[in-house]
Amino acid sequence: MQLNPISEPIALQPHLSIDELEMRYRQAKVPAERSQLQIVWLVAQGKSTEEAASITGYNPQWVYQLIYRYNQLGSEKFIDKRHKNPALHFIRLLTQVNASSTNNDDFVQEGFFSELRANSTYLTLL
Repeated sequence: MQLNPISEPIALQPHLSIDELEMRYRQAKVPAERSQLQIVWLVAQGKSTEEAASITGYNPQWVYQLIYRYNQLGSEKFIDKRHKNPALHFIRLLTQVNASSTNNDDFVQEGFFSELRANSTYLTLL
């Protein structure tokens, strides 16, 4: 289904008050979480998805989808949680292996693959 943020205004569910949203937005440490909370806070203040998109620099379609997700999931579950993924550490290391011009034996000597094997259950959860 293609959502149209201009022709289909979206109402915000009152999961949190405007003050609570502002507090969470201003206290957020993770940039993606901060941006998402700012958008919800702006819409809670009565801004349209177009206005929130213009203020934050995001696409209106994405803003509309974010508000839709906030309405469906509530205040705690809609936030981007990729930074808390335990496999992220290993994905970053694998990226380093692929991008590195050094010999892969260096990573074996540093214990990379033994650490990866010991924590492979995290990777199977993806």
